[in-house]
Amino acid sequence: SPSCGCTVPSFSSEPVPPGATGTINVAYHTKGKPMPFTKTITVVSNAGTKVLTIKGNVEKGPTGSVPENNSMIKTN
Repeated sequence: SPSCGCTVPSFSSEPVPPGATGTINVAYHTKGKPMPFTKTITVVSNAGTKVLTIKGNVEKGPTGSVPENNSMIKTN
């Protein structure tokens, strides 16, 4: 379970055998805002409950790396 809707985990629904490993991929949707973030994912399994923390810093992209929206909205 993610801590918010901006954090999206994905994982296989196949059981992980004892002694084997599985993978959980996590995407964080920044909405384009440069800022530090800390999010959690709660993993519940037959081995117990663990809270995983992801931390990062969203930085502003280089000028010109993302097209700007220069469109004008016209209303009648």
